Amino acid sequence: MIHTALSILALTMLPSCSPRQEEPHTKLSVFLDSTQLQPGQTAHLGVHFEIEKGWHIYWDGLNDTGFPPSLDITLPEGFTAGTPLWPAPKRYVAPGDILDHVYEDSATIIVPILVPATASPGSSVTIRVESSWLVCQEACIPEKGATSLTATVRTPADGPATPANTDRFTAARARLPIPFDAAKHRVKVKVVADRLEITSPDAARLAFFPGPECTPLVDPVRTAESKGASLTVPLESAGARVQGIIEVLNKGATKPEWYQIDLPPRKAE
Repeated sequence: MIHTALSILALTMLPSCSPRQEEPHTKLSVFLDSTQLQPGQTAHLGVHFEIEKGWHIYWDGLNDTGFPPSLDITLPEGFTAGTPLWPAPKRYVAPGDILDHVYEDSATIIVPILVPATASPGSSVTIRVESSWLVCQEACIPEKGATSLTATVRTPADGPATPANTDRFTAARARLPIPFDAAKHRVKVKVVADRLEITSPDAARLAFFPGPECTPLVDPVRTAESKGASLTVPLESAGARVQGIIEVLNKGATKPEWYQIDLPPRKAE
């Protein structure tokens, strides 16, 4: 069983949590990117959260209040789940300068599933996912769900496996941040002393979403987003690790681009 460890904050630090029993505001489902599993190869599992309009759940980066969905994935012996790929969130600023990074409407987390070379051709494989999450509007409600799917391990007589859920995976992958490569991208990123500096000549707006291992930011409500081609984010510690997602909305664009950065600790200048 794969467990994604979460640091759950005390409920008194969250927006008011409702004890009422009511219909769930978020629905959990799972799907695969192939009709069959190939021994020795990697399949991809989509863990999908459908969120009621006006409500939101949380990203797994730094948030002032909420916590992200847990993922408990049960696989047959020999199968391995890789690191979950989280879609880019959006900034959500609540009264009192409370900053969270959230998902609205829907979110799909992609989990690589390594199929062992010893998987028995023709056998059926069940993948089960359990999750708990916090869904919020004006109040916050803890919810949980469980679901599963069954897939068949391909035999040589079956021929190539057919892709499945293509549209859903295309949409999910379009929300994933891409690894930042300074040689390929027009965005420039550097840490100078206790500041993260981001520039992009085509940008109309820039934002930085600090990841779970990022050093804390100074006043991120006001400093982690800017209009224009440059963004300077003060850091609480000079030389510490800077990890997270850069969001770039280019001039004339309707959809942002997202870049994943992970700058290791360095000696303070």
